[in-house]
Amino acid sequence: MVEASPYGICVHQRGKVVFVNSATMRFVGAKVSTEIIGMHITDLVDVGSQDALLARIGSLVSPGSFSEPTEMTLRTLQGRRVTVESQAVLTTWEGKPAYQVIMRDLTTQKAAEAGLRFQAALVGHASDAIIATSPDGLVTSWNPAAEAVYGHDLDQVIGVPVAEVVGAPMSPRQVVASGGVVQATHYSADGTALAVRVSAAEMFDGYVLLCADETAQRRAEAEFATVVETLDEGVLLVGPGGRIELANSAAHRIAGVPPGSLVGLESRTLRLHDEHGVPVPVDDLPSARVRRSGKVETGRVVQVRRRDGAHRWLSLTSGPLMAPGQSVPSVLTSFADITERRAISERLAYEATHDPLTRLANRTLALNHLRRTNADPAHTTTVMFIDLDKFKIINDSLGHTVGDQVLRIIGDRLRAAAGPSDLVGRLGGDEFLVITTGYTEAAEVRALADHLQRRLAESLTVHGRELHINTSIGIVIAKPGDRRSADELLEDADLAMYQAKTFGPGRYAFYAPIMRK
Repeated sequence: MVEASPYGICVHQRGKVVFVNSATMRFVGAKVSTEIIGMHITDLVDVGSQDALLARIGSLVSPGSFSEPTEMTLRTLQGRRVTVESQAVLTTWEGKPAYQVIMRDLTTQKAAEAGLRFQAALVGHASDAIIATSPDGLVTSWNPAAEAVYGHDLDQVIGVPVAEVVGAPMSPRQVVASGGVVQATHYSADGTALAVRVSAAEMFDGYVLLCADETAQRRAEAEFATVVETLDEGVLLVGPGGRIELANSAAHRIAGVPPGSLVGLESRTLRLHDEHGVPVPVDDLPSARVRRSGKVETGRVVQVRRRDGAHRWLSLTSGPLMAPGQSVPSVLTSFADITERRAISERLAYEATHDPLTRLANRTLALNHLRRTNADPAHTTTVMFIDLDKFKIINDSLGHTVGDQVLRIIGDRLRAAAGPSDLVGRLGGDEFLVITTGYTEAAEVRALADHLQRRLAESLTVHGRELHINTSIGIVIAKPGDRRSADELLEDADLAMYQAKTFGPGRYAFYAPIMRK
């Protein structure tokens, strides 16, 4: 029986161990009894427990007397510590006085106690209200957080129906039956409404309720939703699966669709085009790009094609949004409708580079174009400087209104007569310009000059007056590798035009270096 006992039994005589059972060997990590027999009893006891042990032994003076059960720490042969409850009895061994020590291993009990203390500390320090109830829903306990949330002291709620305490219908049994989690509105002692998420679990003696006060979170969510809804910018939240989970009113208005119709759609169904009018590929959509990079993208300009046929230009800002538990981020995109701003910008840019009277390219645009074409080694550039002969007479005799109309007609005729890729411009006054890269031989350029002069010389009628306009044209041909600047080419074409005038009206001349002498 001694060997089979779960309690450790050790006999020591004159301080030396003379007997141990199997449980004692297990406590101290011995494989056989001979590892312990003969050791001094204090060699098996932790230093902190030795004085108390010797005092208990010294208090036993008559055979059969025993000490009170006391906690003691053993030291195993491997140096570990084991907590036991021990009780010593004064007995005899082989006819001589000895002490029998009975030990119970407290390791499991200590671990359980520590676990209970940890759980109690968790409950006591938890920020959520924890309420225990009886099977019929009467409060049996609750933690300090519950007192703070609901405003009732513990002694006020014990034995009270939980529904009465939270100020709203509440059946723990029904919460468990419905899946264990419900959203509810509770009321604190002062009547304040509380948005609460209730989690319930059945215990052996009733139920435990975890009531998370989400009032502040719900208020913040409502305020956020209000702010987003009132923004003039569109806002879209695209979930990890690529579907639109949130879209404000501005997003629907800008996209030209009914309110609420965007939510649930695949984001790729929105028809986006880049600044060149090319459809944006699926893997280049804002949601796809941000998921790949994990970074915020700002200032991306795209065009959305609406169902009503209208096109709107948008400036996008997109960034990742990782919610708890998500492995793939959602993407939040805000966008401003810059259609009007872009139209104004384009109009200003157009006006800065075009003649306001004829809507032809002005000197700035013409020179920029000439720089690009002359720098291209694959093309021969031809510059034709065109001046209207005796235009001053028309202005002086018929007035500037007639003169302006003549300039508009000449500009329209030049645009129609030139090639589709040629640049046609007005340099000011009655001076026009054609820049072309479509010809490489002088004969071809002569044919173009003849064609332009014939077209411009056709009669025109302004305010009931029939007029005939002749033109003088100066021509410069710049072969690939020509080192002249755009300004120099234009100046040489101007010199050639004045040379043409010396031959009489309606003539043209090619530039020759001798003209600069």
